[in-house]
Amino acid sequence: MTRFKSFTIHPNSKINLEVLYRLGASNVIDKRHVIWWQLGHEGRKIITEDEFNEGLTRITYKCHQDHNFNTTEKRTFDFWRGNYVPIVIKEVDLLGLKIKSLLTIKPVTDMAIEMAIELQYPLDENTHPHIRGIVIESTRDFLFWYPIMYGNPSYYSGAVTFMIGNDKVGFISPVHPTQFYQNQMRMGWSGGRRAQKRAKTVEFGCYAVSGEVAKIVPYYEFDSSRNVVMVYPAKANGDFALPLIVRGNPKTCMPLIIGAGYLLFGGEKRREQGEAAGYWELSDAQMKKAKSALIESFGRLKRS
Repeated sequence: MTRFKSFTIHPNSKINLEVLYRLGASNVIDKRHVIWWQLGHEGRKIITEDEFNEGLTRITYKCHQDHNFNTTEKRTFDFWRGNYVPIVIKEVDLLGLKIKSLLTIKPVTDMAIEMAIELQYPLDENTHPHIRGIVIESTRDFLFWYPIMYGNPSYYSGAVTFMIGNDKVGFISPVHPTQFYQNQMRMGWSGGRRAQKRAKTVEFGCYAVSGEVAKIVPYYEFDSSRNVVMVYPAKANGDFALPLIVRGNPKTCMPLIIGAGYLLFGGEKRREQGEAAGYWELSDAQMKKAKSALIESFGRLKRS
């Protein structure tokens, strides 16, 4: 049996592992489940904080107080009227640590602002500057990040806001990783005639090499010589990246691309999050593109 050298994260990566491990141990993040934004998609673009501040429009108007439609008050909001989604990688203090945060804002149209002023209501929290999550790293194509969770690592909910410093609003648990991966599949998996109409399910405990339970790890801990599973984006079906489910193999060190899909969370039969995945098998052409994308990110496999 041919054995390859271990397939791990690119050596040039500049991820601050110590900070991520401390945040994971404090349950601020669940480091197994990585979110990413594809740069360029929906106009997402990394800019400087100065460019971000210069692009904001500050407006003060009377609007209803939160959950109270009987009274109004003057409030001041910063809006982004640009035609792209700005991203700033901003250093902030959290738990005594210097972390890289994802500062962003949802663009709004002049019509939306005019209607908000006329009807005297505040726009959604996304339309104001906010900390979306904690940045892992940025590459040419992707910004990898974590939702902020604070507390129970198995709990995801709608956006709950809190303050970072004196002026930055942060979101707790703004997105469930399973929902994120499913949305990526809906946007990137083309329709038409396909032999596989629904996602297949694989239990990693049953699928793992030598009968051992495969451990879910973030891509920066993936090692093809270990019995681990990761989710990683790749442009396997056009220009939009799909979430790949990739498993290591201790016998050969050859990573196996199970397919494109999402991790399944919880359930009565699953004591741990992410013990299973729903996936679609890739065609030969898609598999070739997926492998090329992994080689670009992790390097080419070499025989031992």
